[in-house]
Amino acid sequence: MSLVISVAQIRIAPSRSVPDQDLPAEATPAAPSSGRRRRRSSRYTKMNGLLGVILPVFVVVSGIPVGSNRPVWWLLWTVLFGAMALAYAGLGMVYARGQRPLQITLYRRWAWIALIVPAYALLQSLPLGAMIPAALIALPDRVAAVMADVPGAFDTISVLPGASALAAVRALGHLMFLWLVIEVTTTPERAEKMGRILMFGLLLHAVWGLVALRVLDDFVLWGEKDDTTYAGALTGTFTGRNAMATFLGFGLVLTTVFFLKKREEIRTAERDRGHAQWLTNDRLGQLGYVALAAIFGLAIALTQSRMGAFASLTGVLVAMSALQYANGRSKRRVLIEVVLGSLVFALVLTFAARDTLERAVFLEKNADYRFAIYQFALQMIEMRPLTGWGYDAFGSAFEMFRGDPLSADRIFDLAHNSYLALWVEQGLIVGSIPMVLVLAAGIGLIQRIRRDQGSRAMNAAALGILTLGAVHSLADFSLEIPAVLYAYLLILGIGLGREKLRAPRPEPAVAPQGSPGHEVLTIRT
Repeated sequence: MSLVISVAQIRIAPSRSVPDQDLPAEATPAAPSSGRRRRRSSRYTKMNGLLGVILPVFVVVSGIPVGSNRPVWWLLWTVLFGAMALAYAGLGMVYARGQRPLQITLYRRWAWIALIVPAYALLQSLPLGAMIPAALIALPDRVAAVMADVPGAFDTISVLPGASALAAVRALGHLMFLWLVIEVTTTPERAEKMGRILMFGLLLHAVWGLVALRVLDDFVLWGEKDDTTYAGALTGTFTGRNAMATFLGFGLVLTTVFFLKKREEIRTAERDRGHAQWLTNDRLGQLGYVALAAIFGLAIALTQSRMGAFASLTGVLVAMSALQYANGRSKRRVLIEVVLGSLVFALVLTFAARDTLERAVFLEKNADYRFAIYQFALQMIEMRPLTGWGYDAFGSAFEMFRGDPLSADRIFDLAHNSYLALWVEQGLIVGSIPMVLVLAAGIGLIQRIRRDQGSRAMNAAALGILTLGAVHSLADFSLEIPAVLYAYLLILGIGLGREKLRAPRPEPAVAPQGSPGHEVLTIRT
């Protein structure tokens, strides 16, 4: 009797890169060099873990020196981002050895589109006036007559080329920061850890703002407060209340989603046990989140920022609705919680910050100048709809158009509407790119929530801050303050982060019987 066993020759077939969770070293396949691969993988994981702490801590620190709203600070941070990006790319090549593609490849098309913004800003600063039709870089008649004899007045698209060149560098720094966040956020656990670090850091800003306002008699850490505008308003380490309100609004959104996450964990665990227990560690932790939310809410109310309070509330409600939907709650339950959340926030404004409420009621008293800015901004867009006036050149270009009722002794270097500012500075086409990217990110976050991918809490938080920033940008420039934008990009990048990509791995395939390389092993008994 003989037993014939067919042993097929093994073929190696390439496979596509697929998302995969971080695996422990013991889970890697055994191979002659598996030990070295495990060590490299461990170093890569440690590097990501370290950077996952550094990035949110950096955002918290960047808010201390006037929100980094000075060239010396954001230039310093941009240089730091460049060094970190180079170090990450270099060490990644050493540790990964081709086994881990860059996470940004998931968004490579959008990344190339985003790079158009700094590239065009640099183009605006170059002396290309002779190559551009005069109609595209026209100046108002009263300004053109004065500048006709000035050498080089029409050489560049930007009316402030030096500022546009620096702005291109700053925009590139923002993209490098976002790239680092996306590369690091490869597990839901790390994503939530980064979110919590940022939340507690923003809490420190809220506490300092309350202490500086109430205990230290409206103390300002940097310079002096504008008594005519911000006296009695909580500004913390920032120079304006609106940016501070947005900064703290991000913290309120994070606190809300972590509270809901903790509540869902408690509800699920108690359902399994069949009974509820009070005063457990989990429930005390849940009450802790309520206390944090109260601190954030009070601090936001004391900023006296009308749009900041409204945008923060909108962001919280969107994040709450998204997370509750992901948790399987009914629409009726979600609606009830949204209404209750709105009532609580309204009570905080009524009893804790009457100045904010009064400013919201009497909005028309000090809104005339803002609507005048919008009218002049629309005139600027109409004159240069395609080329724009230069990235970061709004203030200089605006002086060519300003008139009554704007005060002659006041400088208006910001549009108080980030959408109009982008169109004024970079034209309707390039200026719309950031808005398109934000819209695409929002759609992607909604899809991740519906498919239950990644961290539910951070997906909901990212959608909430996306809404907060979009709403507040309608009437202010908070996202044009570097520290606020860093926090915005951090939360957004965490929400967009995906599970770790792995390089193509070999798959064994059995050759058909009778094909070359097929062998027959005969065992006689």
